[in-house]
Amino acid sequence: MDKLNGKKDISECDCHADTTTAGSNTVTIEDFSDVHDYVDVAPFSESYKPINSLPIAMAATSYYDPDNGETTLILFGQSLFVGNKTASTLICPNQIRENGNVLYDCPRQHNKDSTHGITLRDHERKAEKFIPFEMDGVISYLPTRKPSKHEIETCQRFWATCEAKWDLQDIKFEEGEKAMNGDFPRRDLKSVRMEVETVSDDDTDEMNAEL
Repeated sequence: MDKLNGKKDISECDCHADTTTAGSNTVTIEDFSDVHDYVDVAPFSESYKPINSLPIAMAATSYYDPDNGETTLILFGQSLFVGNKTASTLICPNQIRENGNVLYDCPRQHNKDSTHGITLRDHERKAEKFIPFEMDGVISYLPTRKPSKHEIETCQRFWATCEAKWDLQDIKFEEGEKAMNGDFPRRDLKSVRMEVETVSDDDTDEMNAEL
């Protein structure tokens, strides 16, 4: 598997992506004749030309679990399918979370309580699958690859993002965050005290006097 430098077989966690973009390590598992929605995608800089008529489709990538030897099929509903136009898949964290899955993108070196991975949940089967992130530089990613026909037909499936229409500008996200902050106000950062004990200048002078 090539990592980020090779731009192959990875699914990057991209907090700036507002929709999951399915790249060369994915395949569509629906006929393009069934795809009715297409969009034009503008790049981050106006110096680049937009990509026109990208299909919003159902895509799949496969993850091999080295701990148990099993391969899991990860499904991305309502994804922008770019295929070989981009080497890697870009995961939209909030689109994953909106489907009832759990995603922690904080590396454990910065927060030991973080799982730094994705827990995919299938509520109907009451099953879940945890997939840890790996890192290359500062980028968190999943080592996933394009699935074979056999894997598509036989492997256990988990929906990372659902098939329901994804409205990335839905006002519910803004209203939901405001409501949560109203019910559970954030602490005033100016009043937050470090949990570690600090020594004041007076205490330091007292200790030096004792020595």
